[in-house]
Amino acid sequence: TAAGNLSSVTPANGACMMQVKGVPGFRYTILASTDLVSWVPVQTNTAPFTYWETQAGQFSQRFYRSVAVP
Repeated sequence: TAAGNLSSVTPANGACMMQVKGVPGFRYTILASTDLVSWVPVQTNTAPFTYWETQAGQFSQRFYRSVAVP
């Protein structure tokens, strides 16, 4: 699989921005979790792309990761 890089998490006004930099043309999914056990997909797109999480302010803590889509 092609490794993706999730970077530039920038909180602002209850939202944050994430950039996925991976192999151009490969698809990646951003997953989110509040407990590092249960993960939910929040966006799938083709690299490179930017994702705005507009609901980040609703969580006391939230973790993100990106994974390549087969």
